[in-house]
Amino acid sequence: MIIAETDNNGTRTYRLPRALADVAVELFPNLDQRDAVFSLARVLSWHDVHTVERIALNGTHAEAVEFARGRIWRPSRAVQVPH
Repeated sequence: MIIAETDNNGTRTYRLPRALADVAVELFPNLDQRDAVFSLARVLSWHDVHTVERIALNGTHAEAVEFARGRIWRPSRAVQVPH
């Protein structure tokens, strides 16, 4: 589970499973861990991030990366309407 806490000084701390951070780093290898996690959060829905987390914790790292890649780079489902 991803947890965000803010202390009395306004400092926000995020906690998440190492397995989820490892998936983010693999998907965004040119970024440090923090930026990779935030990038993953930007390109996936909250539901998909949770699913990636569950797969990473209960399945394998490879399965979690494959699922995330599929959700990030899936073809557009937009319907084309003729003009």
